[in-house]
Amino acid sequence: MQFPILSVIVFTPIIAALIILFIPSGRKDEIRVTALAAASFSIILSIWVYFSYDVSTAGYQFVERYEWLPQLGISYYVGVDGMSIPLVLLTGLVMFTGVLISWGVDDRPKEFFAFIFILATGVFGVFVALDMFMLFFFYEIAVFPMYLLIAIWGWKVTREYAAMKLTLYLFIGSVIALIGVLGMYFASGLNTFDMLALEGANFTVDFQRIVF
Repeated sequence: MQFPILSVIVFTPIIAALIILFIPSGRKDEIRVTALAAASFSIILSIWVYFSYDVSTAGYQFVERYEWLPQLGISYYVGVDGMSIPLVLLTGLVMFTGVLISWGVDDRPKEFFAFIFILATGVFGVFVALDMFMLFFFYEIAVFPMYLLIAIWGWKVTREYAAMKLTLYLFIGSVIALIGVLGMYFASGLNTFDMLALEGANFTVDFQRIVF
């Protein structure tokens, strides 16, 4: 069994967030150093995965799959292809540079860095998910910390308005996406959220029923 590198990349930020939340608020330097160490670890793993990806082989690589709720067709299923692997690297880079740029944040740095890392877990998860339920799950993880980061540490003049507007757009998008996910799940007849299995499903759509 290969080393679960993608799982480590996905869950390292949220583990770092939990560690940071246990550090006393007064130890701001320790909080920043912990955040930098976690971000450095993530970017190193992201770079390693990027350069270890075999471009001569088509399909998904570094695949991990564990059955979660088999009766509902839900599994923890992750992998990367030629399109998602650069996005994983970019996410690691953005997280690392985000920590460096935010080094001088003095207003509740513990909560600030914790929310950044929870957000990073959601983004990493979205880019590696091969199960639609897990894709939706990771997408929703990213919404809450994003709202708090903008509402608390955003530009004072418009931060509450911007946070609410963005959250509203994301919520509407989530509802539409959920309807689409459930529609594919039931229309396929496969009883699975496996994106690769659904890719080969023979969907039939009654456009007359949709229109009228």
